Amino acid sequence: MNSANSIDVFPVREELLKPEEFLDLVERNPSMIERSTFIPPKLGGPGFGFIQVQYSRPKYRPINVFKPVAR
Repeated sequence: MNSANSIDVFPVREELLKPEEFLDLVERNPSMIERSTFIPPKLGGPGFGFIQVQYSRPKYRPINVFKPVAR
């Protein structure tokens, strides 16, 4: 396959989102969210934590922007 005319993608069923990314998803496409769980920040650490989102159907992401779920 000619890589100049194609994009390799993979399905994502769950991922960690920043709070602002999660709020944007809730506003734009709430039906994509099957389940969400708040992951608090580490004590004394920066930020507001993350939201682990499980999608109702897979999102397809280009391979070079893979965002793995930390466990």
